[in-house]
Amino acid sequence: MPRFILLCGPAATGKTTFLKKLVAQNPDAVVISSDEIITEWAKADGLSYQEAYVKYKVETPQLMEDIAAQAFAAKREVIWDQTHLTREIRAPKLAMAPDDYERVAVAFTATAEFLKERSTKRFEVTGKTIPESVIDEQVQQYQIPDFDEGFDQIVSISEPGHEVRVL
Repeated sequence: MPRFILLCGPAATGKTTFLKKLVAQNPDAVVISSDEIITEWAKADGLSYQEAYVKYKVETPQLMEDIAAQAFAAKREVIWDQTHLTREIRAPKLAMAPDDYERVAVAFTATAEFLKERSTKRFEVTGKTIPESVIDEQVQQYQIPDFDEGFDQIVSISEPGHEVRVL
């Protein structure tokens, strides 16, 4: 049974780092990542990530949905790397997956203080910055995924100890 994996959690919780491990285990999976799409467009246009985000924020969601639809039609495993902070945001994406897919949430949690430190370190390496106010807002808005949303499996990963629990 193919899997549809939604990575969920505020910015800087380690979703993309974890994604790399998933892809190493399943190189045929289709990865959907707004960060990756925007980064590619930024490079192509000679823009910073922030500039490309502003320029392409309208086109990006539709492109991601198109990629997902094509992957589902081909019965490929799909990994969606985005914050997916609320049930309302996750619901339409879960609804896209055909019935024969296992729906998996990987839920990342961390304190706002930890995420701000991690974001600062990320900026030093990548030049990508996340305002502290955005981190605070995302931590407050975050609704941890629940089985009643339609997930078949939920994996919980907490920082800084990288505690992993399969629920």
